[in-house]
Amino acid sequence: MDRLPGKVALISGAARGQGATEAHRFAEENARIVIGDVRDDLLQQTADAINEKVGAKVVCPVHLDVTRAVDWRNAVKKCQEEFGGLDILVNNAGMQT
Repeated sequence: MDRLPGKVALISGAARGQGATEAHRFAEENARIVIGDVRDDLLQQTADAINEKVGAKVVCPVHLDVTRAVDWRNAVKKCQEEFGGLDILVNNAGMQT
């Protein structure tokens, strides 16, 4: 499929589960994706797996604690630096209490 060419997405909570699944699906639709999570090692593994599968750098990981404004600013900045902007936000992260 090819429904998201030229689009840039930011997905929070994307190290595993639903967020990682969304990142895989967006990559299949030809989007460029910045994935964020607090689980940095797992986040990198997810990015590497997607990039290896599609054969190009379409996913960039960024540390993102959704409770910290500075992390959000850094994530948006990463979208701009790596892919030239931001079109889609998937705010998937959840918090354990």
